[in-house]
Order: sequence, then C-alpha cells, then structure tokens
Amino acid sequence: MKILMLAPLERAVNENQTAARPRLVFDLSVELIKQGHQVALVGTADSFVKGAKIIPAINKGFYEVQNMQASPTSLTSSWLCYLTKQAKIAEKLSSQFDICHSHTKPELLPLMAKLECPLVTTLHLMPDTLLNETLSLFKANLVVPSKAVQQKMKTRSLVIYHGIDTNLYSFKREKSDYLFWLGRVSMAKNKQGKFADEKGALWAIKLAKATKSKLIMSGNIESKEAFDQIIKPSLSNKIKWLGCISFEQPLKKQEVVKLYQKAKAVLITSQLEETFCLVAVEAQSCGTPVIAFDKGALKEVVKHSKTGFIVKPNGLPEMKNALKKIDSIKPDDCQQWAKENFSLNKMAENYIQLYQKILGGRSLAPS
Repeated sequence: MKILMLAPLERAVNENQTAARPRLVFDLSVELIKQGHQVALVGTADSFVKGAKIIPAINKGFYEVQNMQASPTSLTSSWLCYLTKQAKIAEKLSSQFDICHSHTKPELLPLMAKLECPLVTTLHLMPDTLLNETLSLFKANLVVPSKAVQQKMKTRSLVIYHGIDTNLYSFKREKSDYLFWLGRVSMAKNKQGKFADEKGALWAIKLAKATKSKLIMSGNIESKEAFDQIIKPSLSNKIKWLGCISFEQPLKKQEVVKLYQKAKAVLITSQLEETFCLVAVEAQSCGTPVIAFDKGALKEVVKHSKTGFIVKPNGLPEMKNALKKIDSIKPDDCQQWAKENFSLNKMAENYIQLYQKILGGRSLAPS
C-alpha cells in the first residue's frame, strides 16, 4: 500500500524524538516500511524516517519557529495557517496514495480536506462536547488509543492501542531503591490562576516524603515559573530533578530507559483523563511495576496487582499501601504484559488490517 501520513507539526518526526505524537508516527511509519509498504509524510522539513518521503508543510517544528509567548490570537492564527497548508498538500497528493492517515492537532481539521483516497484519523486526546459535535459532521474512519476514549465518543470509532519498541525499552530484573516520575510541567493554570500541575508532580513528591523514599524526576518544563513553584521547593538529597529546564524532554531515550530499568516503581500521578500512557507501557516493558492513579486508560494499560497498582486519584494512603506491596509484582510479568499487548508489530498489524478493510469497502464511518 501507499500511505500518506499527516504528522503533527509541533515537532519533527525522527528517531530521537521524545514527544508522544511524533514518536508514534515515527514508529508506525518505520514498522509499515519494514512490512513492505510505501510511506510519505507531510510534516516538518527536518523530519527523517528512513525509507519515507518527507513533504514539508513547515520548516521546523511549530514550537521552534513560533514565539510561544506570543498572544493566543497570534499563535492560533499561525497554527491554523500551517494546518491549512498541510491539509491542502494532502488534497493535492491524495490521488497518488491508497490511504491518508492523520495524526494532526486539532484532529478535526484534515477531515475538511477533499481527499481522493480514504482518510484514517487517530485521535490523541480525550474528546469533549465541542469536538464530538464537530466530528459528528463528517463521515470519518476514527481510531482511538483506548476504550476510555471510545466511551467518550459520540461517533463510531475503533480502538487500536499504541505500540512501543520493546527492544529499546528492554528488560532488567534487578532494581534499585528509587521511585521514578517522568512527565510534563505544564504552563496551564486553573480557574484560581494557579499552575494546574496536570501531570501531578506534587503527588509523586508527597508519596516520596511520606515514605522517606528516593525520588528521581524528569520531563519537559513548559514554564520555569511553574517548575519553581511546584517542584523546586521540594528538591533535596532524596528528591532530585534530572535534566535542564527545557520545553522539550532534556534526557535522551537511552537515559530514560536506564532510569526505567532500575526504578523500584514508576509513578503515574496524572490529574488528567489519560488517553493512553506511553510512560506506563515503557516502564512495564523494562520489567518495572507502575503505581498509577485511576485516570482514563490507565486501568487498561496497567494490569492491577499483576504489573502494578491502580489507585484512587490523589489518595496518599492508597499510594502508600501500593508501594508497600510493590515487591509482590514480578518484573517478568510486567515485560510479558507489555510485549503481548503493546508491541510496534501489533500496532502496525492492526492498522494494516484497518486500511485493508477500508479499501475493501468496509468503512468504519456510519452510513
């Protein structure tokens, strides 16, 4: 098959990328090419996927070319211009491809493109009322990464779980004595004007303090002010932040892998309804159990009491109890769960089956 990928424009798609969407586009494209399919990618000019043709809609990632401190109106205007350009490129080229597969943000925009080949759109966010209303205006082949997302959808969709490179996120049985938290320090604020702490860094810190545990933290920092308020006051000999203050993840993939491999447990303390959770799956692939809040898809990607523990959100007693029982989790079970359910090969095979069904006239779109 000839497949046209519409990549997210915020960042480049390449093997060193750490952000979730472009990583998934890279991994899926590589796997499709391995299986003999032709892939072209409409994204940033500096993207690179071996064997794929790159068709630029923007020179570099939006976060690089745009001043992110600009006014919301200016940012929105620029963003829509680039997305419209990407959609128009897809329109022009669509007759040369069997399938167009969109991973853009917002997910609805490419649905407006007049394509001459079928379009698959993977949603990477939890739909709200407005998005549901908008998606319902189109006949679309929608893919979601979890049942948690599917339950929020008002239109028909298919669940295909994300996949990871289980060879990269490799197994290690022996563990150290630290907890690991990897996430985003968001610039978002709540209604009271305070930083929202969307990924729940404070709850990881609370658990570490309450249990006198070592805690290693890292991630991308969207706002130095948020970091200074939420995390910096708690840093100590036992609670450490690795990496510089950066809008992008400062650690390389292999550095993250080593931290996963040796951690006693990985903490997922998100305050958001998670659509999936790559961090949880990567940790389990390394043989490391997960303690996660019961938010969104986490109960799907972590097997409770077998590969970790799903606990009440913001429940410190439940977190402490889970940590007490963490040694009951076998690293081999964690790895097996990740390999069986969340491999790149399985993700690619599921997408190929979907493409073939659509090309055979069995569209997901409601009649």
